[in-house]
Amino acid sequence: MEKIAVVQCAGTCEATSVKADYRGIPSCAAAKLFYGGNGSCIFGCMGFGDCARACPKGAISMQDGIACVDHTECIGCGICTTKCKFDAIRLEKVNDTHGREYFRTLLTVAGNTPAAIGRLVRKTRGR
Repeated sequence: MEKIAVVQCAGTCEATSVKADYRGIPSCAAAKLFYGGNGSCIFGCMGFGDCARACPKGAISMQDGIACVDHTECIGCGICTTKCKFDAIRLEKVNDTHGREYFRTLLTVAGNTPAAIGRLVRKTRGR
């Protein structure tokens, strides 16, 4: 069954407060090892782009401080999920009811923002 990467974090830098001013290596992995991340949300995207650098198709970009997946480019390889130290990116199954075109259409209509992606994930899961 086909899968695509979906960022679970629906927040932005404005939606959380900064708990520390991290000035180390610009890497999610490094920041997590040092003090668990720079934001007060311990589950959110750190925004340093380890996942984007690892994506072989360039399908991930950083927008408003969090990762955004271009679902037209994502091949569902899962490499990004191994780079995200907070499990903010997961592979979601694409089925007949909610296929890749369904995701693309909803994201286009919603503006492909992090908040829209979060709403889309909840909607497709029936929540």
